[in-house]
Amino acid sequence: MKKLAILFSIIALFGISSCKKSSTEDPVNPSASNTFSIDGKNFTANNVNVTYRNGVFVFKAESSAGEKMILRTKLLVGKETQSALYEFKGDVDDELAIYVKKDEPELASNQYASGIVAGSISFTSFNNTTKKASGKFNVKVIRKTDSEEKVLKGEFNDLTFDDKAVNVPSQLLTAMIGANSFTATTITGKSTTSTKILNIKGVAANDAYISLNLPYKVIEGTYKTAIFGSISAEYSPSIGVVEPVETGIITVNEHDPEAKIISGTFDFNTDQQTTLKQGSFVCVYK
Repeated sequence: MKKLAILFSIIALFGISSCKKSSTEDPVNPSASNTFSIDGKNFTANNVNVTYRNGVFVFKAESSAGEKMILRTKLLVGKETQSALYEFKGDVDDELAIYVKKDEPELASNQYASGIVAGSISFTSFNNTTKKASGKFNVKVIRKTDSEEKVLKGEFNDLTFDDKAVNVPSQLLTAMIGANSFTATTITGKSTTSTKILNIKGVAANDAYISLNLPYKVIEGTYKTAIFGSISAEYSPSIGVVEPVETGIITVNEHDPEAKIISGTFDFNTDQQTTLKQGSFVCVYK
């Protein structure tokens, strides 16, 4: 009887051990339904933001290490899942695919080579009532800063997207020019596909103006200006006099390309050493 009791005790002990082993081998992972990777390595997204406005789907994910992957593409409104996939190719207006390293200025254009199919995104479900989407993406980007290639992959399930219309703000463009204030009475903005430039111009009552140029797909971030190019600016104190900005920065705080609203700040020095400080702008462009 004593040997039999010992045998039962050993069997019971193995039974408990087996149960414990099973529970640790198959943990419940609530986040397993959303998986992202860069070059095959796991990308843990601490912050995921998804919007869907005017038929444009925008996905932004950021890791604790400060890396970001950003995708934007035009969908078939009301028939989002009917297309087998949506390709990222060329430099189409509504497409964007970029990878950003920590503390790096966010680039404003596609990072994949023009003229090739760099990848795609597809949807297995897209519910405009519950505001949830499921699907996957796979796209190779070629970084313009260092020509480094990165493969961005992801599978997502029931990601909640925001489709609320953006309120149209009051436009403004103001700055301090030396000790004098500048306030634009007329503000215009135009995004041009052929030049890939978004121009914002504010004209004061005395015909002085400040003009800002940004890439037409610009996203939030701080950008250094150049005398020429897609990130530049100029100041005109009077008709016929133009002072290109020699050094300065433009910070884009918000840009909604679907609602065509952009806002931010700027600080400049022109080639005539005119100083423009505490600049601020809000523009609804065409």
